[in-house]
Amino acid sequence: MTKKLADLFKSFTNSTHAEQLEHITRVRSARHIERPVAAVKRIKKEAKQKDKKKTDAKALVNKLSPEERKAMLDRLKGETT
Repeated sequence: MTKKLADLFKSFTNSTHAEQLEHITRVRSARHIERPVAAVKRIKKEAKQKDKKKTDAKALVNKLSPEERKAMLDRLKGETT
């Protein structure tokens, strides 16, 4: 039994009706279960989007002329120091 449920059962019988409803509402709103299939789909989708962003960034950098790449690298090096 989780700590939340243990706390709920200890104080539940000693609480007023309004407090009992408040406890139930708090426990229900904190409850979230992600289904395994949905989790796998979400992870795959996030990975695909991340890979797409990387390839888009690589394509943009590859389109730059050598002078523009050097200028960009110099500017990035200046920001880190």
